[in-house]
Amino acid sequence: MVFGFRPTPLMANGDISLISTGGEVTRAPHGTGKLILMPMMREMATRWVSGPLTDGRNGVLFRADDKAFWDALPQATDIRLEFERGTPITLTLGPMDKAVAGVRTCADSLLRHWGVDPSAMVGGHAETPFVAKWFNNNDYPAEARRQGKQGRVHAVATFDRTGAVIECRVVASSGVAALDNKTCDLVRLRGRVPAAGAGEADVRFLYMPVRWAI
Repeated sequence: MVFGFRPTPLMANGDISLISTGGEVTRAPHGTGKLILMPMMREMATRWVSGPLTDGRNGVLFRADDKAFWDALPQATDIRLEFERGTPITLTLGPMDKAVAGVRTCADSLLRHWGVDPSAMVGGHAETPFVAKWFNNNDYPAEARRQGKQGRVHAVATFDRTGAVIECRVVASSGVAALDNKTCDLVRLRGRVPAAGAGEADVRFLYMPVRWAI
């Protein structure tokens, strides 16, 4: 088994990967489960997806969207991965502090590649709950819905000191133009963040992974 991370600009919204060099980890294509850090027994509910990789191995991606989980990971000695059905897997971890720091460095590099200053992020590297209020089911583009199109749009918006949106742009396409365009249209229409405090940048950035699903 190979244990690793898939970096994301939101450290409270990352992926933990498990790759098997021999046989399937699980037969199901997706499901729910738990990630448990030991010895502190910090538990986190998760969703996961599995499937074959391009090199013939099989992998599972676990969603890790709890900041406290990432903060506790460097102190863990083992991690237990539980599926709603199937045999749990317990892995012994080596020193994790440098690995977690490396993931964060990689995430910052990705942000800079997109023209984002990591030190001027709204909410830092945590997920911002108010973004969900900018989107609802009635916003789904009609043509995309008729065609059964789904996807995840990765967008970056900029805001002034008052919290008003300046601009929005797609940095990684969903592959569906209607979903890409609608994402930034809604951000420009409804986007608003708390005003900047003392010492904060005049222009701030917000990274948003927006999932469109029917």
